[in-house]
Amino acid sequence: MELVYLWVEDYKNIQKQGFNFSPRFRCEFKDEYDNGKLKDNCELIIDENKDYVSIFPDNIDITAIVGKNGSGKTSLLTLFVGGIFANKKNRKNIKNLFFVYEKDKEFVCYYFFEEEIQITSKKQIINKELYMNIDKSIFNDDFKNNYFLFMDFSIGQLDLWNSSTQEEYKKYYALEPSRNYFSAGPGYNSKIEPTSFAANMKANILYLYKYLDEELINRWKLPKFKKLVYFGMRQMGTPTRDYYKNEIIGKEILGMNFTNAKTYEDVEKTIKDNFENKSEIDFKVIEKKDLNEISILFLFANIEFKTEDGIDFFSMSTGQKQLVSYFGIIIRVIKELINSEKTLTLIIDEIETSLHPQWQKEFISLFIELIESIKTDCKNIQLIMAGHSPFIVSDLPKGNIIFLKDSKQVSGIEKKETFGANIHTLLADSFFVEGGLMGEFAKNKITKILNFLNGKNKFIDTPLNQIKPIIEIIGEDFL
Repeated sequence: MELVYLWVEDYKNIQKQGFNFSPRFRCEFKDEYDNGKLKDNCELIIDENKDYVSIFPDNIDITAIVGKNGSGKTSLLTLFVGGIFANKKNRKNIKNLFFVYEKDKEFVCYYFFEEEIQITSKKQIINKELYMNIDKSIFNDDFKNNYFLFMDFSIGQLDLWNSSTQEEYKKYYALEPSRNYFSAGPGYNSKIEPTSFAANMKANILYLYKYLDEELINRWKLPKFKKLVYFGMRQMGTPTRDYYKNEIIGKEILGMNFTNAKTYEDVEKTIKDNFENKSEIDFKVIEKKDLNEISILFLFANIEFKTEDGIDFFSMSTGQKQLVSYFGIIIRVIKELINSEKTLTLIIDEIETSLHPQWQKEFISLFIELIESIKTDCKNIQLIMAGHSPFIVSDLPKGNIIFLKDSKQVSGIEKKETFGANIHTLLADSFFVEGGLMGEFAKNKITKILNFLNGKNKFIDTPLNQIKPIIEIIGEDFL
């Protein structure tokens, strides 16, 4: 099940726009209106790209969304996930939306329209309502075989929230990196809940180290963590700890029996008693089948990763922690929630956040290595990324990229080839960087000096005794 196309009449800054997500097809929706309302039986044109050759493994599809800030990247991602899962009674004010999926060599159009209308096409296409029951946000059964993982490491809040009181979303989609979502106001829930964020980061890394083979750990130059070390209980307020205690009561984790625990104090005593004489846990005693329950322990106890040389989690760079958390989340979802009948739609916003250019350069390669290493039986993985990294774009053919400008998809025909392209070309062409690739402050300073020396300007606001030293530090040929 692969997302091929999305069209929406109105959502935020996106109006009457379609977006192609698959390089194998090119779609165009011929929308027509009668008195301002979308007509019935508008045509959807689907052209197959017969020259397309995938450069990725058979079960992996990759699409990147690029454009300037404000071009609509995040809006498009939240429209996609929110339109399917978080649109009860159209609280998101989405007007006329449909997705086209290619499923078992058939095209299926899942629609959410104000009026009862159908989409027509010369290709055989099946029309299905996105929601079977809009009041309860019960979406089409087809989506139950497709798990959606939305990872957002950007600063601030998206207008897409999980519900701390509704557990249904965990079966079909999740927002990461947070684990739980506490109320941020009437009817809303926050994206990040601090206690679970720190705990979840470490729990995800545990998945990575248990499933990733040692060869890749060495090749990726990651610390060789061998044990978990207990440093005491986490500090939590009463509402937070009362909420979390329900996740651990009744379980048995690493020999700690919480089946008779009734209060947070019972949980705390059990953990402290266990670690009283031995504060370390060897990785070898941790079994993969127990990882999900062990991750709950991180919510209560301050547990640290350690190597034989004493290197811990916080000794890693921010970029390293980010990368292993990304991949740990992916492994956890695939191993805990995906089977051979399911596909995974993996959505990452601001993918380059905190990643050094070297990690950005290697991300696609590392991702493919990861999927192949863990030997998943997942039917298909569709990775959709939004961001500003030319290094990631240089690993993708332009047919795998949605170029956004003013909330519209720019035709790839107008763009230069991206696969293997140099960074300067990508910044100017794919990322719409204008006015050259030199920093604006340096450009203005150098231009003023040039114009003064060439006699175009008689005056300059730079002291004359500073002109020569500035010329000597310019990184490019000057005259």
